[in-house]
Amino acid sequence: MERLNVLVTSSYYWPEGAGTAPYMTGLAEYLSGRGHRVVVATTFAHYPDWQSSANGRPAFSETRAGILIRRRAHYVPQRQSAAHRAFYEATLYASGLTALSMHPRPDVVIGTCPSLAGGALAATASALYRAPYG
Repeated sequence: MERLNVLVTSSYYWPEGAGTAPYMTGLAEYLSGRGHRVVVATTFAHYPDWQSSANGRPAFSETRAGILIRRRAHYVPQRQSAAHRAFYEATLYASGLTALSMHPRPDVVIGTCPSLAGGALAATASALYRAPYG
């Protein structure tokens, strides 16, 4: 089996236990366990409490289960509205751009929706690295 370099973009990831986080974490860990090199570009945990775990850090990288996890801080609204959600998505995308670097380049990019930013980051990384995405 060929070893792939996989870039995953997601707004929700371990240690969050709700939403898409368990599924994205499981997918990344499965791929890593099969011998693929996996990098996850994500945020600090914030869902479902809508409170960021960044603790003042703009960025943080860690390795867990053989996966390089690149976390970036973003705006987390205290209350929901269309304007707050739009700003939330915009800052997810903008901060996520700084977490996309991967060497060697990814062979494939996997994005998750929700959020819109997770999918948009995958499309951007796909164009940047000329790699397929889904």
